[in-house]
Amino acid sequence: MQFNAYLGPGLYCPPGLLMKKFLRVMKLTTVLLMVASMHVSANAWSQKVTMAARKTTLSAVLKGMQKQTGVSILWEERLLDGVRIESLDAKDANLYDVLNTCLANTNLRYTKVDNIIVIQKQAVTETVAYQTIQGFVKDEKGQPLQGITVSVKGKPRGAITAADGSFSIDAEIGAVLVFTGVGFDMQEHKVTHAGNMLVQLKTKPVAIEAVEVVMSTGYQDLKRKNTAAAYTVVDNKTLNKQINVDVMGALEGRVAGLSTFKNNMIIRGSSTLSSTVGTRPLVVIDGLPTEVSNLGLGDNPSGATYSTGSYASTERGKLSAIVNPNDIESITVLKDAAAAAIYGSRAANGVIVITTKSGKGTARNRKPEVTFSTDFIITAKPDLDKMHYASTSGYIDYELALYKRNLQNYNNDPKQYWGANGAGGYIGSGGAISYYTPVMNLQRLLAEGRITEKEMNDQLDAYRQLDYRKEFAKEIWRNSFRQNYNLAVSAANDKQDIYLSLNYQGQNDRMITNNNETFNIYLKAGQQINQFIKFNAGINTQYYRASVMEEADYTSPTAFMEPYTRMLDENGNRVYRDYVNRSDGFGGFGANGGQMVNGKVVEQIAAINAVKANRLKSTSFNILDELEANQTRSSRFAVRSFANVDVKLWKYLNFTSSFQYETSRNKTDYQVNENAYQMRFLVNRLANITADPFTNPGNFTYPISETGGRLQQTSNETSNYTWRNQLNFSKQIGKDHMLSAIAGTEIRQYYTPRTIEKIYFGYNPQTMASKDFDAYSLANTGVNSYIWAKSGLQRLAGTTVYVPVKHRYFSTYATANYTYKSKYNLAGSFRIDQADLFGSDPQYRYRPLWSVSAGWDMVNEPFLQDVTWLDMLKLRASYGITGNVDQTSSPYIVANGTTTSGYEPSLDYNVISSAPNPLLRWERTTTTNIGFDFAMFHNRVRGTIDAYHKYSDDLLATKTLDPTNGFTTARINNGAMLNKGIEVSVGGDWVKTKDWTFTSFGTFTINKNEIKRIDIVPSNADQLISSSSYYVVGYPKDAMYAYQFAGISSGGTYEQNGIPLFYINNDRKELNMTPNGNGTTLKQITAVDAVKYMGSTVPTWNASFQQGISFKQVEFNALFVMYGGYKIRKPIASIYNTRVYGGALPEDITKGWTEANPNTGYPKMFPDYTIAQGPSIIYLDGYWRNADVHVIDANYIRLRNISLAYTVPAKYLQMMKVKNMKVSAQANNAWYWFSGGNDIDPETFDGTSGTRNYVTPVSYLLRLDVTL
Repeated sequence: MQFNAYLGPGLYCPPGLLMKKFLRVMKLTTVLLMVASMHVSANAWSQKVTMAARKTTLSAVLKGMQKQTGVSILWEERLLDGVRIESLDAKDANLYDVLNTCLANTNLRYTKVDNIIVIQKQAVTETVAYQTIQGFVKDEKGQPLQGITVSVKGKPRGAITAADGSFSIDAEIGAVLVFTGVGFDMQEHKVTHAGNMLVQLKTKPVAIEAVEVVMSTGYQDLKRKNTAAAYTVVDNKTLNKQINVDVMGALEGRVAGLSTFKNNMIIRGSSTLSSTVGTRPLVVIDGLPTEVSNLGLGDNPSGATYSTGSYASTERGKLSAIVNPNDIESITVLKDAAAAAIYGSRAANGVIVITTKSGKGTARNRKPEVTFSTDFIITAKPDLDKMHYASTSGYIDYELALYKRNLQNYNNDPKQYWGANGAGGYIGSGGAISYYTPVMNLQRLLAEGRITEKEMNDQLDAYRQLDYRKEFAKEIWRNSFRQNYNLAVSAANDKQDIYLSLNYQGQNDRMITNNNETFNIYLKAGQQINQFIKFNAGINTQYYRASVMEEADYTSPTAFMEPYTRMLDENGNRVYRDYVNRSDGFGGFGANGGQMVNGKVVEQIAAINAVKANRLKSTSFNILDELEANQTRSSRFAVRSFANVDVKLWKYLNFTSSFQYETSRNKTDYQVNENAYQMRFLVNRLANITADPFTNPGNFTYPISETGGRLQQTSNETSNYTWRNQLNFSKQIGKDHMLSAIAGTEIRQYYTPRTIEKIYFGYNPQTMASKDFDAYSLANTGVNSYIWAKSGLQRLAGTTVYVPVKHRYFSTYATANYTYKSKYNLAGSFRIDQADLFGSDPQYRYRPLWSVSAGWDMVNEPFLQDVTWLDMLKLRASYGITGNVDQTSSPYIVANGTTTSGYEPSLDYNVISSAPNPLLRWERTTTTNIGFDFAMFHNRVRGTIDAYHKYSDDLLATKTLDPTNGFTTARINNGAMLNKGIEVSVGGDWVKTKDWTFTSFGTFTINKNEIKRIDIVPSNADQLISSSSYYVVGYPKDAMYAYQFAGISSGGTYEQNGIPLFYINNDRKELNMTPNGNGTTLKQITAVDAVKYMGSTVPTWNASFQQGISFKQVEFNALFVMYGGYKIRKPIASIYNTRVYGGALPEDITKGWTEANPNTGYPKMFPDYTIAQGPSIIYLDGYWRNADVHVIDANYIRLRNISLAYTVPAKYLQMMKVKNMKVSAQANNAWYWFSGGNDIDPETFDGTSGTRNYVTPVSYLLRLDVTL
């Protein structure tokens, strides 16, 4: 795609020059930042003072010196009472000269203790005889204590113990020495003689200091005492307890009410029925919402735990695509309406507020802080044994059983089966050509007399020794490896702050063909322009590129290759299959539906080429060749830029204007080279000849080039902006009243232009040339094919039709918070959202979303003053309304324009796609919350308890209409759903000594979801079993239903026995099978009441437990996550496996009922049913796999991570000029327990269909953190 930058009238920048200019700007920016950072640190410890003061106190002057130099100055305020500085004018003067000037003509003096300056009263000349008192200070175990302060009581003399615990101080006989130190009880000892003194200090029980928690809503920051909202703050210290490879991993197990089950974030249950809205919370970065779902395309930053390809589409991948976890300072999760209602129609799913790091420090000339971190992650391959596939021998036996059954239609005569028409079809057979396996091809050769039965059996025995699945895992999978490097520079002074981070991430995925790289640059800077105006700006850029295998079937060991296939021989040479169960996959008629090749067709192609060479392409296949012949390269360049200005209008009032712009450009090149199987198959599919190619050497005609490959290029972009203007008021009124309020407006736009797609054939990657073809005719009319002439015209899929999308929003909002005596607080919020095309009725267009809340800090009440063990007890209550945005519905008729018509290809016309909804309005969620915050035992135990009632109304759902309206269904606001639950989080440092700390933290959440109103009613049992669009009032949104199993038939004829029985209605009196002579009559189950509600398919409770143990510089942490209270279907073998393609046949396929073994627990498998019963088996299979006896309870515990970290002692770092160094090792997903056993991983297993997926493999992580 050509891209030109507009620079001014008549000025344009070509793309190459634009990139060069961009790189120059980035390089220059980096240099300037480093220069600025060095300027900030130039005189970090020079101890120079520049200060002018007139008629001020000595205390104020000392505070100014301390702020400028960063040197600690200690004094007692009572000593400085009345001491004033009439005039001081120092310019780049030595700190100590300035101190001497200030203390002149006073009774004060200063002394230096290490790097601390102590202001003391001038000693009065005494005639007392001092003695030099020496001694040692040790702990209870006899170990020397360094850094203990030794002072003479009542005298301005002191000393500090050395590394060996020794001290020396002058004191008179009879004086009292005072020994104090952090973590030890103070002791006093009277000097009785001039000899050595031995002092042993006792460890002091440590009270945990209460940390002031600040909630960031994105609009304002509120202290806990000033809000009654339900929220959780995950601070930087908590974030760094483990190695977090992504944002979701940092939150898991730390927020009660937040579920990350199967990589989907849900806060307090689902609030919508819309798959478009989903469950994703609104994500806010540094105060402004971000479009996570659009900036996270194609990313796979972790990949160490989750399968390649699917990771990017999860919330885990999307979150990490827009923010580097190393740049996060804290994360606040807003859960109730009091916290989130300020976001209005986007807040029903909850809000996650991410605050990124800023420049640190306030002292002038402070040295910048430089941090470097690197981590490495190795993730093992999946264990195929836990997939419980059938063995290769069992697979072959099942194939042969199917073949034996199919022969019944041909009088059990193989020659008839493979006769004139051919079981799989062939060129000129007059029917569709379908695939059959190499085992079936041996049966064909035997029937045709071309091999003997012994030769066939010998080949089958050879096949039984192979296992393509294990060979695939060995040759094509590898342990994935991710490396990450992060460099950050942070600096600040009184006027400026700056933060810059550079991040590189490279990964080799599980597939040997797949790898990716991500480059992140983040810059954030602030400038205090004057005492009234502060300006902040920043930019976050990300460039991502990847090389992956586009064909999903090529990444699976079971997708289409039978397990008796071989990849390499004993000498490592590639082994080729003559044909496989694959077409070209490029769409259009002929790509599916019987357009395959088989053993007979391969022989015919060889015969055609024997008349004249190379007229048709070979269909041979080896997966290693195809991995080399297919390549997809994708890239993304994403930018998030932001700026805000804060203007102080009055002492209590300021104005803030914030703007954010996000854009993402994505490009994909999917290239298939000339020798790839897909290109060879496609050329054959479209080839035609009028003469008989078996006898005539004439040439075929090809509508596309028979040489060269295929290139498909796709590019798209997304952009959005948010502009917010806000007034902020905050005032402390007297000592009892605190009032704060905000009011503002917000404008937002989201825009996705039309995606651009182009397809080239005959493409040469060396010359980058391609050949023209009639794309319109191939996509709409098609061409005759020689091989599949009897199967209809062959077509190619044309380019996909994409439409641009643009939405705009305008909002007004306000909040107010009032606190009385730091005990009682009252708050409220109000917001009105408007959007383009959303609701034509004014009564809905301006409907407000609001909240009220109240809090009571009970611990400050007189009746609790004597409860000394209780440090905090706050009661909270809130009520409010939030909403959801779903613009897939409209108040107007929606029609799509197209030119693709089966009746008239060149005619432009519109297709009406949905009925109008004139009463369209926001989905609305009303939340009531009651909660407690508590702390006790000197803040050693801290926690919160919340109970909530979350009612979602006006949900967009499908409603059945009278067909005379012109529509059979419409999406209108006609649904309602309830979530109610309890959340608990408790943590604390239950052991804390000088060397040891034991910290525990746990959460527990239980949520009940229930449909309260829905208009569309299921009319068939299968709609409840297999559709996610039908709901039943009184049951959960994600409900599981099952057929009622009545056992396996017995006591009749062979035909009547071994059949699964089910009740066809709720009275359980009538079964689905009726004996009929020597046969049976099988009935379908259609009654809705024939199915039974089993439970929820998503967890109804989740919990976590984190244990930390630290000893000196060593820290151990373990995080367990738990989910339960839901149902899954067991992995049950289908009884309707009519064909066996690929290698995913389950091992239970051998457990079917037989007369010899009728008690396996399984009914008959497909080969054991008669031909007459065949049409009914498809229904029996659905009933069997979805039977109530196969539904089991699902509860599990997983050791999400276990880590060990070591912080290098400071004494070893001083020589390297390093402030801090930490080495961490961690294992993720090392262990789990599941109540259902059977090697089921509940986080990857599809519990709705009962389908296995690979068990999450263990990952090993190593990280180094260094601070300069």
